[in-house]
Amino acid sequence: MLSDLSVEEGERWRWVFETALQEGFDDDLAKSMLEGAMGVHHVSRSEAGRHLEAFDSILGHFTTEQPQVVTISRSRLPRFNRYLPEDLWPTVEQRVLASLLQLQGLLKASGSAADAEHELPDSSRSPGAEAVKDNDPWVYDLANVKQAYKPNLPDDGMNLCVECGDMVELANIRDRGWRCCRKGEAAGWVPEWVFTEPWVFTEPPAAPPPDSRKHEEQSDSSSSRKRSRQEDQNVKGCVKRIKAVTGESVDRIEFELHSGIYQTYGGFGGVDKKYFVLDLDEAIVKVEQVETHKYLARSLTFTTSKKRKFEVSGWGGGTPGKECHKHSYKAPKSKQICGLVFEGGNKLTCVCVQTQFKKGSRKHPQRLVKNFMDVLYPPCT
Repeated sequence: MLSDLSVEEGERWRWVFETALQEGFDDDLAKSMLEGAMGVHHVSRSEAGRHLEAFDSILGHFTTEQPQVVTISRSRLPRFNRYLPEDLWPTVEQRVLASLLQLQGLLKASGSAADAEHELPDSSRSPGAEAVKDNDPWVYDLANVKQAYKPNLPDDGMNLCVECGDMVELANIRDRGWRCCRKGEAAGWVPEWVFTEPWVFTEPPAAPPPDSRKHEEQSDSSSSRKRSRQEDQNVKGCVKRIKAVTGESVDRIEFELHSGIYQTYGGFGGVDKKYFVLDLDEAIVKVEQVETHKYLARSLTFTTSKKRKFEVSGWGGGTPGKECHKHSYKAPKSKQICGLVFEGGNKLTCVCVQTQFKKGSRKHPQRLVKNFMDVLYPPCT
């Protein structure tokens, strides 16, 4: 339930969430539910209980490996956007998952929807508190955060901010590389990589048999050392791979750095995935954005130091009657682009740049560090 709403308001929102999971509802029903949520139409407890029964039947088809309850809710809730006031949307989105988890716990604890309509989840309890089985996917386990993560937007409702060393309660559910967890009173999603070590060391390969090594040891040792030094000198790129997720527009961009850090821009959504792998001696020197009013971008184009281009765009045609704003940033000589900054979630306002040298470009701090990275703006074409 939404902790900052009254019990009556929370009950109305619960009805919206439950009905949003049902198949076949139309825009008229969506409008009627939002009117109920805003107080135009009062929703009785028995009416909410009837929707709980439908919600319970849907939950019977869900599995722990694919938390469709979250995926379906994300695909349905944007349908209400046209009726929902913008100032309420971040608050509602922040607690959608918590509401769904509490509803499932309520149904399990009560045993039937008929009993459930006479009791409401306690707004002071966190998601998963009603779990009753040891193998229940909503039971939380303690986990130690090994890499810090901060959402791209301060009011990014579904994502949780964590610092290195934090202890969080981790749910046994995954969704496209994200994990649901709880930190204190806050609940939300974090990338799975926050629970892995930032540097992963692998065991050296097994030594060759003595006979083969006997004849090759002297001839190969000097050439291998020389080759290793040459490869190290060529390493100057910070970004190892770019991943793009698109749909109607560009929904998400992910930088995989040579240091093992992942930088994610954008949010959930999108159906198509594209990848662009950079060479060791290749760096991003220019980025261009065609802005959209709703998602991360209509299109993004990355140009490398080897004159290669990686262009991603959605299949949508934009909003009729609205001008498309373009933003372009080019790194100065001997510099490379190592990070992006989006204002409001969809406007590329500046980029982070750093010097292209042997080892420094392989490391990327979580925050801007003086004398290591510069922020490049205004746009340059």
